[in-house]
Amino acid sequence: MTAGVAGGGPRTSVNTPQKDQSIPAFASTESPILRIVPTDIVVISNNTSDSSSSISSSTITNQRTAKPDPINQGSAKEAFGVTWSTLKYVNKGELGKKRFDKKVVPAVQAVDMGDWQCPNITQNSNLECGCDMPHTLRCRGDLHGLELIAEGLRASRYTVSLLDCTLKNVTVICDANIFEGVSLQGLVISSGEIKRVNRLAFAGIKNSLQALGLPNNALTGVPMQSLASLPQLDRLDLSNNKIKSIQSTDFISVPKLSYLELSENQISLIAPKSFLPIRNLIHLKLNGNRLGESPETMKSLESCLNLRKLDLRSNTIRGPLKNTTLPIIKGLEILNLDKNSITSIQNGALEGLAYLQMLSIRHNQIDVLQDHAFSGLASLQVLDLGHNGIVAISGSSLKHLPRLIVLDLTHNFLRALTADIVAPLPSLKELRLDGNDISIIAQNALYNASSLHSLSLENNPLACDCSMKPFVEWLSTSRIASQDVLGAVCATPPHLEGASLLQVATDSMNCNGNGANKEKADESTFKTIEVMLKLKNNMSYIREISADVQLKGINFTDESDVFLYWRMQTDEYSCRFVYVFHDDDPENILYNSEVSCNQLPETANATDYVFLTKLIGAYDLQSELSYKYCLILKEDISKDEYLGSCHVAVLPPPFLNRAKAKSIKKELFRGDSTPRESDISDMNRINDRRNDEEDGDGDEPDSYYDELLMTRMADDPDLPVNRIRLEEAAAARLPSVGISRIVLEGLGAFILVTSVMAFIWGFIRLKSGRSNMPSMSTCYTVDDRRGPLHEVESRSRYFKLQATTSL
Repeated sequence: MTAGVAGGGPRTSVNTPQKDQSIPAFASTESPILRIVPTDIVVISNNTSDSSSSISSSTITNQRTAKPDPINQGSAKEAFGVTWSTLKYVNKGELGKKRFDKKVVPAVQAVDMGDWQCPNITQNSNLECGCDMPHTLRCRGDLHGLELIAEGLRASRYTVSLLDCTLKNVTVICDANIFEGVSLQGLVISSGEIKRVNRLAFAGIKNSLQALGLPNNALTGVPMQSLASLPQLDRLDLSNNKIKSIQSTDFISVPKLSYLELSENQISLIAPKSFLPIRNLIHLKLNGNRLGESPETMKSLESCLNLRKLDLRSNTIRGPLKNTTLPIIKGLEILNLDKNSITSIQNGALEGLAYLQMLSIRHNQIDVLQDHAFSGLASLQVLDLGHNGIVAISGSSLKHLPRLIVLDLTHNFLRALTADIVAPLPSLKELRLDGNDISIIAQNALYNASSLHSLSLENNPLACDCSMKPFVEWLSTSRIASQDVLGAVCATPPHLEGASLLQVATDSMNCNGNGANKEKADESTFKTIEVMLKLKNNMSYIREISADVQLKGINFTDESDVFLYWRMQTDEYSCRFVYVFHDDDPENILYNSEVSCNQLPETANATDYVFLTKLIGAYDLQSELSYKYCLILKEDISKDEYLGSCHVAVLPPPFLNRAKAKSIKKELFRGDSTPRESDISDMNRINDRRNDEEDGDGDEPDSYYDELLMTRMADDPDLPVNRIRLEEAAAARLPSVGISRIVLEGLGAFILVTSVMAFIWGFIRLKSGRSNMPSMSTCYTVDDRRGPLHEVESRSRYFKLQATTSL
């Protein structure tokens, strides 16, 4: 495969071949298709969008003197390196058509192509050459292929502007001056295995080479020594190699470089001043590398002062996008950050890119757009946020984008289209929302979208109910073409599932259930009521007026009474019956009763009237369940016709009757007629409170009674609740008291037993001492040496010892 600056397109045909020259069959490749204008300028166009292994545009200008002749508009568009389908909206950028014409057109020359023929290159079994475009020669060969091609071009009277060579089994270009004396403007060499290039391999080429491509090889670094002989080089393609780092001296010898492709390498390190020598660089492609592993290395791109287009796709850039993540290149106009791992865009992250016109952040992990995420991008005209995880967009997320023309939010998780998306964008012309979860479109979502003329909503679960009516009506008066909205399909309600939004009548969009299913259920309900009425008074016809009589509210008491509030447009109706059904069973009557309607006084002078009906003892109804309430009315008593209105609502939780609760509290206070000493102050406060109530209007809140009641109940030990609480507290303290009592009792028993044993032991010793030993008097008298004083002292000690032993 060949690819590159001017390299490797499909070999489909050969123009004006020379006699006796066989045309080899070339396999189709993914490289750009070459077109050579009949001059010495090569124009390259790329028909495959988003190709990572090829350069999308090329212009190689011959420096020879020739007569100028402007090229047509189609050639300019094909030569331009940006997708013109999007750039049709960008009308003031530096990369626009005027700039292209200014730089390229003066160098274009007209040459008669009638006599040009494909050069006759010596053919052998290892070399095949052919021309599929004018002034373009493509060859396939082996180790010696380059030498044979160079000899053939030197011998031919026909020159070529571009030479595209695909070699096999070549790991080193070791020959010097291979193309010496050959006139070339573009050269592409690829083999998949080339690791080194001779420093003089490209020396001696006539009319300095303008474009060089060495893609799809095994280079581990930029061959800077080989570039030293190409000072006029304008375009360089080193994509799909194994380059791991860029050094500060790699591009010193090519100061006029304007296009550099280093995509699909393994670059993780860029020296700080690597791009300083190439101040004219306009387009830099670094997609498919590893710059995200060392974010600080991208700061070296700030030296590219004239850079206009930067491609950083698939560079493992992770985490939130901050104002320190990307280099600040003030003149940058196109930035591509697709297929990274960016999770969010922080406030002011791109403020340094004041002239940015196109920004693409597709295939990332952004879930929420922060407020003021795009501040400082007043020149932005195209914003692509497709294939992310965006759930919602706030009103401040898309501010500061007054010139935005195209907004792409396809394949996200948006659930609603609101005014927060469109209102901040006064210049928006194209909005893409395909592949989201949008089911709701707000009524005012697109009211300010006066410039919008393209809207795509394909693959969204739209809910075609009454909330969709304003949007459908807006579509009928907008500038949006019908074919842009043909992909919008209804998902709900079930009877409209799969229908095109533009083909659904607005009359069928309602919010009263599921359309046809609801009408069928209401019909069954009214038939059931007609049967009941026929049994009562032989009147069975009911005319539905659900649109004129609506259920406004419901109250449910703790005594199972239900209060229904009905809004009517007239007060000429008389209420007769109320029937209650299960929401999912329109034929099973849960409750029915004759009722009367009482008009609320505050609506007596209003345009709409509110009437109250009371259902007494609705014991079969449970709170927080959905029921269908049907009110049967009469307008003219003389006619045999009833009017009916049915509505579905949830029965709320019961509320407490405050008047009844207040009376119960007063009875509790009156029941405790004997005040205790500790209750005198409380009873005084009660009497004072009662006197105040007698003097007042009696409408004061009963919060005082609530507080006093809780205090009395908390202090009364006779109440069951307090008794239980006291028993629990005593039980909680019981273990510690029990333990202390056991310890004391054990200690007392131990002392008593010890004392008894000591007394018995002393008594036994005393008896045994008297029988076996001489008496104390004998012991003390036999010692003649002891005097009377010693005898008295000895006797005293004896009696003390005896008393202690007894104790």
